[in-house]
Amino acid sequence: MDGIIDHIIINANNYDKALGFYSWLLPKLGFSEKMVYGKTVGFKSARGSIWLTEAAEELQTEKFDKRRVGMRELAFAAGGRAEIDEVAQGIEKNGGQIIERPYANSQGGYQFFFSDPDGMKLEIIARKA
Repeated sequence: MDGIIDHIIINANNYDKALGFYSWLLPKLGFSEKMVYGKTVGFKSARGSIWLTEAAEELQTEKFDKRRVGMRELAFAAGGRAEIDEVAQGIEKNGGQIIERPYANSQGGYQFFFSDPDGMKLEIIARKA
């Protein structure tokens, strides 16, 4: 096996807000092919896909908490600072929130932390800036 993740599915409390956010974000990160199956939408790259669907109605008041069991954050790889800075400029305009502005890390990389409309923590990192 190659250590490649085939797909990830994200449950959204506010499906319409999340769809707008991810429809803007994911093509910028290389997930350019959009697949629609009712209220489940996938964004495909050459190496995998990310899917969005609506959370169960009885759980839609729940908020993301990185300390709970399950995924803590989702990090995307970038080629360099310019790609990260470009995405960072549009996060808040498209429904996300900035957690930590882009910065050079101690390992010689560059990274940026933000959240989606439901508060799920996301990151974009360039290992070598």
